[in-house]
Amino acid sequence: MPIQSATNGAFTLKAYPGDAKTLLAFNLQKKDTKNLAGFTIQCKPAGRKAYSIDNTLQFETPANHSQDPKEKPTASINAPIHKFRWLHVPGSSHQGTTPFAGNDTYTVTPRYFDKTGSLQPLDASLSASVTRKVVPLAKAGLQLGFTRGFTQSQAFVRHFSKTAPFSPKGRALLFDTSQQAAVNSKNQPFTFQDEYAWSGFTARDRIFEILNQVKNDGSLRLDVFACDLNKPGVCRLLLDLAKAGRVRIILDDAALHHDTAKPKPEDEFEKLFIQAAGNADSILRGHFGRYAHDKVLIVSQRETAL
Repeated sequence: MPIQSATNGAFTLKAYPGDAKTLLAFNLQKKDTKNLAGFTIQCKPAGRKAYSIDNTLQFETPANHSQDPKEKPTASINAPIHKFRWLHVPGSSHQGTTPFAGNDTYTVTPRYFDKTGSLQPLDASLSASVTRKVVPLAKAGLQLGFTRGFTQSQAFVRHFSKTAPFSPKGRALLFDTSQQAAVNSKNQPFTFQDEYAWSGFTARDRIFEILNQVKNDGSLRLDVFACDLNKPGVCRLLLDLAKAGRVRIILDDAALHHDTAKPKPEDEFEKLFIQAAGNADSILRGHFGRYAHDKVLIVSQRETAL
């Protein structure tokens, strides 16, 4: 996917494609940076309502600045972005739990303070717009996948909560992820599945694509090198392959993942795996000096010597 570019006078906007995300970059000639307040970024998904991308900062006293009362104080139309770049990951703030995939039009406008230091109204004559297709990155048979930020990120806390549980208390390994996990600050309920899908993002999609491809094609087998292995959906697919005799696993057994007195999720998985496979020949527990910390999936033809 090519880089998209647009110029309006002294202002240049570029959109660099990423994996279901877009890096927006702005450039102004030096003479046009006097009293610069930042940039307002509007996103318009094809066939959907346009929205102003959120800033993580806002004015201490919004009433002292030009404000759009239809938008929240943190919207970039009311609180311009104070950077010459912005990575936009379409997400649940404006598009629900399944972000839009398709043509997004980005309109970016330089914003300025007046002589008293108050933000002036948006001047659309200064804007530049580009349109690019926001989809998972794939090129020449190669697909990439990335998770979102750590659970401590502001976005995770905003969508879920700082104390959101990732599994039920006292749960078994193969619990129902569609059950409610908790409610967020807006008193909106969310499920464990919602958390997993949001956090795992396109990397999670790629993992499940591989696992399902092997499951649905009897000519394929899978070799796995795993550290943390405790997500029900992944474990269920691996157990299905164990029943079919088409998976081998090296599974970390360092202290974080193994305890004979109080079994860890990985210990529970090992037991279920042996039951599914009918023997312990296809699973090996072990670790390096501390943790293996590997997550490796290798797909091969069944007749290929491994």
